[in-house]
Amino acid sequence: MSEILIGTCGYFYKDWVGPVYPKGTRQEDYLSLYAGCFSTVELDFAYYAMPQAPQLANMIQLWGSESAARFDYLYNDKELESWGDRLRRIVLEAERILVYFNNHRKGQAVENAQTLMQLLDKTGLSGDLMKVKGVKHDTTGNLPF
Repeated sequence: MSEILIGTCGYFYKDWVGPVYPKGTRQEDYLSLYAGCFSTVELDFAYYAMPQAPQLANMIQLWGSESAARFDYLYNDKELESWGDRLRRIVLEAERILVYFNNHRKGQAVENAQTLMQLLDKTGLSGDLMKVKGVKHDTTGNLPF
């Protein structure tokens, strides 16, 4: 049985307060709330070396800048359904599949991860062939907090 882990590239985004994290959420609570929804997170900068305080400060500045506009995209259902077709082929060969959404603005990565989970459930892809882990969701698409 294959396992699909679904998450996002990062979790520490101020613009997620409101659409993802409850209003008033403190920054130090982001990770624990995230962990209640996802079983995996990608922190690609740590692949090269442990980040230093100045690097983290630069990341925070970047996400508030115009450079962040390239992450302002919400996949539609048709686009995500095509991912299901690809996953159906991959699941026969792989023991574990990692899916990360990198469209951070306004919590779109979280919304896309939820939608993909629901589409996998709907198409039966999360049935006998694999175990899907990721967003804890209900049929209304609401986050658990």
